[in-house]
Amino acid sequence: MKNLNRKQFTITITDLFVYFILPTFLLSSGILIYKFTIIFPLIMIIIFITFFARLKISYIPFDRKYLFFTGFTLLSGISLLRATSFDSYDEFFHILSGFTIILLMHNLIDDEKKIKKVIKITKIVILFLCIQFIIAKTFNFNHRAIYSNENRLTTFLVFFSPFIFSEILSRKNISNILLLSIIIITCFIAGSRFNLLAISIQMFIFFIVIIIRLKFKQKKFTLIISVILILIISIPLFQIISITGDQNLSEQRNTEASSLLLRVYLIVQGLQIIQESHYMGVGAGNIIIPNYWTRDKEKWALHNFFIHLVATYGIIALLIFLFMYYQLYKDYRFIYSFRNKIETNFFEVALLMFLITFLISSNSPSSLFELRPFYFVFGLIFVKIRSLREKIYSLEY
Repeated sequence: MKNLNRKQFTITITDLFVYFILPTFLLSSGILIYKFTIIFPLIMIIIFITFFARLKISYIPFDRKYLFFTGFTLLSGISLLRATSFDSYDEFFHILSGFTIILLMHNLIDDEKKIKKVIKITKIVILFLCIQFIIAKTFNFNHRAIYSNENRLTTFLVFFSPFIFSEILSRKNISNILLLSIIIITCFIAGSRFNLLAISIQMFIFFIVIIIRLKFKQKKFTLIISVILILIISIPLFQIISITGDQNLSEQRNTEASSLLLRVYLIVQGLQIIQESHYMGVGAGNIIIPNYWTRDKEKWALHNFFIHLVATYGIIALLIFLFMYYQLYKDYRFIYSFRNKIETNFFEVALLMFLITFLISSNSPSSLFELRPFYFVFGLIFVKIRSLREKIYSLEY
């Protein structure tokens, strides 16, 4: 009876996390009861209750993949000793809440059934965000009511889209095709060139996998799907190389206000900060550079994840991140080698898509440090890898 009650209590906590905490976390500024202003106290309450219930939980995982987010949070907290404004504490709060979400996913999402619940609720959140954005842009409403920036929204979509591609490859087609089409349309309307390029690369990998890995009977239907998706994505591809507003890319290079020149300027400023800080970083929220237009010194994000990471937290943070990335690549190779022995549902394809396109889409928003899906998607990847590794180890022993 005692074990039964414990199990029921665990399910209650997990459901609260999946159906309330995660949607609130992913909805940026939030809507109705899903408001971020109440998420952090709730997370703390869940942790306290979980600890009080003495459930069998490894609170901080010792897997090497988690090393970056652990170190990232510690570096951010230590850097508050050099805080120059409230921005430093704000950045630390976002990083700490993101790390907490990763820990909760590690502790609560511990089997395939729960992972499917997380993916399902995430798709609902994404569908809501896309429809809200499309309607707002169509009728000139305030489309920034939930996501303050188009690049942040589309980066979330492109981070998660590999999971949708993998489900289409697993023959879970109709609803996923519709959702993927809506994601592509949203990226097109937003005009996010980096994310359009990223999702185009995902599409290319998807098409190659169809040719190489699926059997002929499977190919027939999936190839038709691919053609439809390619037709949908052809317009965004044209957007990448053609018109943005009233200018094409070549004209933008000669325009002072172009986003391309702004990004180059921010990269140069970031490299200068890295050099001046002796590769140790300036700390959370302390990147102060001359405004691109007015030359007044202001806080800026650098629109390049890797340079921003080094400029803020030093070369050590970058090395730890690259170590984590390498571990994820090793996990991809490991899972790929067992693809014919266990049911992976093409997760290894999703992981490869993510690892390649992250290098592109991570440069779309001004900063990933405050982008909550950044932490969520890595947390989801970690728990999925653990689930598949457990399946593989069960075969060997």
